[in-house]
Parts: sequence; structure tokens; C-alpha cells
Amino acid sequence: VYNMLRRRRIRQEVIAAYGDECVCCGEFLYEFLTLAHINNDGAEHRKTVSGSNLPMWLKSNNYPSGIVQVLCYNCNGAKAFYGLCPHGLYQ
Repeated sequence: VYNMLRRRRIRQEVIAAYGDECVCCGEFLYEFLTLAHINNDGAEHRKTVSGSNLPMWLKSNNYPSGIVQVLCYNCNGAKAFYGLCPHGLYQ
């Protein structure tokens, strides 16, 4: 239980550091938000940070810019499946 709560807390900190809302539609409910790689290079990036989860890596590296953005699950899914969200406002 401790690890689950710790991971959740770190994820909340990271989402807050990257803006606390979907950069595409403005959704702000934490339960709907996700961290999305800006350049769709998540699989490649995960290979370079093996053994670490993304939120922990981002926090440990002082929240680097240009790697991830906050998207809601709907906008992230649309970007993944269609290459573009209907809102079309994110990078």
C-alpha cells in the first residue's frame, strides 16, 4: 500500500509540475490526466530509462522540458489512434 500511495503522490507532483491540466482541451481532473511523450517517442525513451517509471524519472531529472506534456486520456488516445486530437491544440 505504501508504494502505491508513494507512486500516486509522485505522479501528482509531476502532473502539477507540467501544468496540472490537459494542454489540448483543458481537462483538469487528476483522474483523467496522463503524461504523454510530446514526440510520440515513449517506447524509445523508456528503453533509455529502464528500471525507472516515468514520473519518478521526470522528478529525479528536475522535470525536463520538451519530453512530456499533460494530456487527458481522451486527447492522448485520439493522438495515438488518429495522429491528431479533434481539438488540435497540443503539439
